[in-house]
Amino acid sequence: MKSKKLLIGLGLAITLMAGMCLALGGRVTASTKLNVSDTSSYSQKEREIRQVMLLLEDAWNKRDAETFLSLFSEDAQIMVGRERRIVSKEEYKKMFPARFNDGRVKDKVLGIKMVNSSSAIVKTNAILLDKDGISLSKKICLVYDNKRWMINESTYLIEVSDQRRRHRGSGESLD
Repeated sequence: MKSKKLLIGLGLAITLMAGMCLALGGRVTASTKLNVSDTSSYSQKEREIRQVMLLLEDAWNKRDAETFLSLFSEDAQIMVGRERRIVSKEEYKKMFPARFNDGRVKDKVLGIKMVNSSSAIVKTNAILLDKDGISLSKKICLVYDNKRWMINESTYLIEVSDQRRRHRGSGESLD
């Protein structure tokens, strides 16, 4: 039942993000299905967006706050913490270097939906490598501005493995 609720939540998040991207002046087009193993099938825009996602992961894992933050637009809205609070880029800057305490991440792009020629929604699955059993289903809205793709919004849902849930139920902490 929880997986159904999660899927409904993800669908709602995609719908809300599409609405936000529409506010930028476009129309929603059909979702692009991606062949992960063959990048030659991607459009130029998809390759550019995937490059931003790789840079984001690399900067996080290298603890490079300057590069990481440079991938976000100035008016970006970023979800943080277990309480899933939304903060501005300026607020997010103040959280570094402590934000890196979440550990290394491995991010996999699951799909890219072009909203219009200058906005896209990316769905990813991020695994926190140093936090056993924590997976994030992320939705990232990007906009094309000043000849480059920038992250305008980043949200996520936290998924906890059954093993981690059992430990929490026993009163032991895995953190």
